[in-house]
Formats: sequence, structure tokens, C-alpha cells
Amino acid sequence: MRVVADEAVAGVADRVAAAVADGDDDAAADRLLKSMAADGLSLPAVRGLPGVARRIIDRLRGVRPVEEVGRVDAAFEILGLHVPPAGKAALHLARSETGDRQVSITAIGSGFGGGRTLTLAVDDDIPERDRCMVVRQHVTLAVRRMSRPDEPGAEPWLRTDVVAWSNREFVGLPSCVHCGTPGDDLDPLEFDEDEANALDLRSFDAAVSRKSAMTLAGKRKADIGVDIAGKAGAGFHLEQQTISCTASYTFPAGRWFLPYRPHGDTAALPYWAIR
Repeated sequence: MRVVADEAVAGVADRVAAAVADGDDDAAADRLLKSMAADGLSLPAVRGLPGVARRIIDRLRGVRPVEEVGRVDAAFEILGLHVPPAGKAALHLARSETGDRQVSITAIGSGFGGGRTLTLAVDDDIPERDRCMVVRQHVTLAVRRMSRPDEPGAEPWLRTDVVAWSNREFVGLPSCVHCGTPGDDLDPLEFDEDEANALDLRSFDAAVSRKSAMTLAGKRKADIGVDIAGKAGAGFHLEQQTISCTASYTFPAGRWFLPYRPHGDTAALPYWAIR
């Protein structure tokens, strides 16, 4: 994977500071919403409600750092290739269109912090393997404790800014907590089952191979927490757009295989449950 672009993304607190420059709160709320929308972002827990923008402006007006907690390393999963139990899997990434070979990742700090957008050119195929694996992206977070001078009794909060991308790590998993799970035990509130692509080999006597060309469409979103010793917890918000690929699987005889994903996550390769 090669870096194509790396850009800073202003956080809510920095946008509020710029928006309130002329002192008109209604105009500031409108500018804040337009600024977020222009970058494809939304305010925390809302979808563009002006009243909420005003409350956020009121909350952040005059906020100041009271402690530099320091820099913290964190990591998250870009891609996971999951292998059917006792089977094999490989991954070939599409090469036909430049856009299909790129993955865009936006990580925004929590506590109204800022972040970065990383665009990667994906040139790495994953040869056939018999264990699950993941690709992890490492990031550096700057953590500060924030408060308002006019609220001396209020509890300060942690602001996290994503300040740098680090290495990408290919990790083979000795065991996978998701693959091999009994298909009847999946929580429908947590996972989406793909019954249409299940494969029943319980009465068959030979392995079966399958190639699945797919576009991992949509956006993956996640909130990732980071423990900071003696300083409580911080974190960041992740949004990822993924790619077109062909996954190749080999399934052993004698089992029923069910692909499933985290609820609502259409941009991930499946886990494999069994019977």
C-alpha cells in the first residue's frame, strides 16, 4: 500500500473558533454546518440541526487547554481476510480502475478534536492462506485536557487530535474469534447473516472452491477508544471507504458455512460461521 495523499481535517473546536470570529451566533452556526458538510462530516450525534450547532458553539466558546497529556499510538483495522475453518482464502484487488485501487480513510479525534484523511493506493494481493489475517493502520494521537475559564468547577474533558499516520501492519491471526462460531449463536442485533451465500457441504465428500468478485461499497464507521495510563480514556472516530476485489475461498467437505458481517457493515469481507 502506497500513500497517495495525506491531508489535515479541521476538528469541530477549530471550526467553531473560526466561525464565531464576528460574534453572530446564528451566522456562526450556519457557517459551522456548511464547513462540516463541505468536508462530508456531521456534528456529533446530529444530522445538521441548527439548534445543536448553537449548543456546540456555546459549549466550546472560550475553551482552553489546561494540560498537555502527551502523544499516544493507536491502531485500527483497514482490511481483514477471513478464512473458512479448515479451508483457505486469498484476495486479489481490482486493477482496472485507478479509483477502485484506492482506499480513503478519515480519522477524527474525539472531544471535538481534528484529524487527517489518508488516501492509499492498494497494490498488495494476499496469496492463498489457511489463517485469518488483518491489515492494521497505526496513527499518532495528541491528547489534551480542555476546560473553559468561566466554568471553574466543571470537569475538564479530553480532546484528541489525530496528528500523524504511521506504518501499516499485516498481521496473521493464530486464532480468530469470529470464524468457526456456531451459526445458530449469532446475535442478530450485532451481526448480519448472508444466508443467500451460505454453502452446505455436510453431505458432500470433496472440497469446493468459490471466487467472489465484490465491491466493498459504502462506508465503514467506528469509534476507537484508547486507554491512557493514569489519564482516563481518549479515542477517535474512523470513516473508511473501501475497494473492489475478488476473494477466493476453498471450503472443506462435511460442514455448512455461513458468511456474516458486523451489523450494517457492507464494506467488510465476511466472517465465517459453521454448523
